[in-house]
Amino acid sequence: MTVITKGKNACQIMQKQLNDFLGDRVIVEGYFLEGKAKPSIGRDLVVASSAQVLQLAAEYLNPTCPRVIALRSINYQEIDPLFNLAPGTKCLLVNNTLSSAEETISLLKAIGMDHIEYFPCAPEMDDYPKLKTAITPGEVEIVPDHVETVIDIKNRNIDFVTLVEILQNLSLLDEKANLLSARYVSSIIDLIKKNKQMAVLNSQIKNQLETIINSV
Repeated sequence: MTVITKGKNACQIMQKQLNDFLGDRVIVEGYFLEGKAKPSIGRDLVVASSAQVLQLAAEYLNPTCPRVIALRSINYQEIDPLFNLAPGTKCLLVNNTLSSAEETISLLKAIGMDHIEYFPCAPEMDDYPKLKTAITPGEVEIVPDHVETVIDIKNRNIDFVTLVEILQNLSLLDEKANLLSARYVSSIIDLIKKNKQMAVLNSQIKNQLETIINSV
C-alpha cells in the first residue's frame, strides 16, 4: 500500500497510523509531492491525503492501481484548549493546503467547536487576516511568524470510514474488523476516562474552595 501526500509531515503521520494498524500484514510506502515522487507509484492500493493531492499526483501513479482518498477526523484528545477560547475569538486555522484548512474548520464546527471564528490559512495564500491566535492540526512549522499564541490540536487521524474502505480494497475486512471496532471503542473509552478525571478534579477544587470559605 502506498500513501501519497503533499508534504513530508502528513506523509509520515499517515504512514505511522496505517503501520500501527496494518503493519503486521501490509507494507506501507510513503511519497510526498514536495519531495521526489517517482513514476508508477502504487501496486495494490494508493491512499491519497486529499482529492487535490490525488489529482496533482496523477502523472506518477500506476494507472491500474486502486485509489482511496483518505477522510480525516479531528484528534478529540487534543481539543481541550479550544474550550478555553471565548465565544467569538478570531483564530487562523493553519494547514498545509487551503482545502485541508477549510476541511478542518468544517470538522471542528461539526463536533461543536463553533464558538470560534475561524479563518483558513495555508502557505499558498498571500491574503489572510494577521491574527494573534492560530489553531493547527500538527502543522506548527508553517504557522505565520506574527502569531503570538499557537494551539496545536495535533495531526488528524485517518477516519473510521476510510479504514473500512482500505480493508475492503485489501480483502482484509473480515480479518481486521474486530481490531478496527476495538480501536474505535478504545478511543471513546479514553474520552470517558478523561472526562471522569476532569470531573474528579473539579470536585476536589470545589471541596477545597468550600473548606476555605467555611474557615473564613
